[in-house]
Amino acid sequence: GKRIVYELYRSGGAASSTGTVPREVALEERLRRLEVLVGSTSGGGGEKSVLERVEEAERLAGEADAKRIEKLAAKAKVVRADLEAAARARAKLASKSNNNNAGGSKEDAATIAELHSQMAELEGVSAHLPALAARLAELSELHSNAA
Repeated sequence: GKRIVYELYRSGGAASSTGTVPREVALEERLRRLEVLVGSTSGGGGEKSVLERVEEAERLAGEADAKRIEKLAAKAKVVRADLEAAARARAKLASKSNNNNAGGSKEDAATIAELHSQMAELEGVSAHLPALAARLAELSELHSNAA
């Protein structure tokens, strides 16, 4: 798993190695106390450290988002494929009507134009679906925890 690494630096003149050991121990103890205090502010968190709380949050986020994002991505791909097919059909009909000058029916042209405009609208949204699904899952969890 991922670990947080704390690096402690000491500024000041060169000290003997025996003089720095108590200072490092004191800093480590202070850091441990801070972790315990920060970790216990969530009410139900008990005595968990910051690292443990972050790992648990990452685990919960991974479980909640993975399946939902996969389903939304699959739906977005299907919609995109349908819209691209409609755009190709529109282009084909447009080239046919330009060559033929008889053209297709006005209803077909209107339907194709409408599908193309829907594709253009949804094209920008489809890229944001995974982030949107993740945010909705977070808000749902936040709402559940608040209730």
